[in-house]
Amino acid sequence: MPVVECLDVGGTHTRYALIENEKVLVKERVETRCENAQGLLDFIQEVCVRNRSRAGVSGVNVSCAVLPGPVRKGVLLNAPPLGLQYPLDFSCLEGVLGNAVIIENDLNAAVRTELEKGVGRTVDSFYLLALSTGIGAGIVLNGKAVKGLAGEFGHCVLDASSNAFLCACTRRGCWSAYSSGKGLEMQARANGFEWSASGVFDHALNGHEIACEIVKRARAFNARGLGVMVNALEVQAIVVMGSLGLNRFKEVVPLPGEVGCFTVNPVPRIVKTALADDLGWEGAYFLGMDFLDR
Repeated sequence: MPVVECLDVGGTHTRYALIENEKVLVKERVETRCENAQGLLDFIQEVCVRNRSRAGVSGVNVSCAVLPGPVRKGVLLNAPPLGLQYPLDFSCLEGVLGNAVIIENDLNAAVRTELEKGVGRTVDSFYLLALSTGIGAGIVLNGKAVKGLAGEFGHCVLDASSNAFLCACTRRGCWSAYSSGKGLEMQARANGFEWSASGVFDHALNGHEIACEIVKRARAFNARGLGVMVNALEVQAIVVMGSLGLNRFKEVVPLPGEVGCFTVNPVPRIVKTALADDLGWEGAYFLGMDFLDR
């Protein structure tokens, strides 16, 4: 019976699952630790070893990790939400973990889950938009997930002004700089406040002028970013996931009329995913099984 180890490594939290013959043996959600590239590799090894011990499993057929950044041939090219600006090769983990290790962009994996278990059962073409620590999208066209380097809409430059906010990718004016969790925190810091993303919303709820302006700006840039997506491809739905997308949907996800100000194409329905936080690690499981079935 195949044993698949699944990791969804996010900018804030990592979700882990160990699955044998479709049965989840153990699940864990922990804070991501990534001081640098080696620190991330050490963190992944630590999480795997701990949970294998908890489940009483020594042998694993394949480990699959999904991460927030473009992936090519087993190399994470960069991951702004993790603070990684340079390529990171994960092949070294194969000797440490003692099994095959595959990695993939987190949205390319999550979209598989949405395709198999979510909105993909009723529509042929859709985006899966993550509004979280960073911003990105998985894409399904004509019933097939788009693979490779695609969906990095969060790093479309939407503000070319000289005073545009700095993004975690080191460029200025990216959609992510205004509407992602890291972007909200950086905007708060630029105004002299050490607020978390959730803190920004809490202060806005209490009427703090600067916090209200940051949230208003995030929603406005989400309308622009969604407009870029709608103009790029014809889809039947945009499904929203991620901590901000799920927990702050009404505050940050604009109405179709707001998005329509930036499109020439009709705006499709924009909805929350019904699959909550399991999209990433379940997508990792599908990818792991694909690898074993080859």
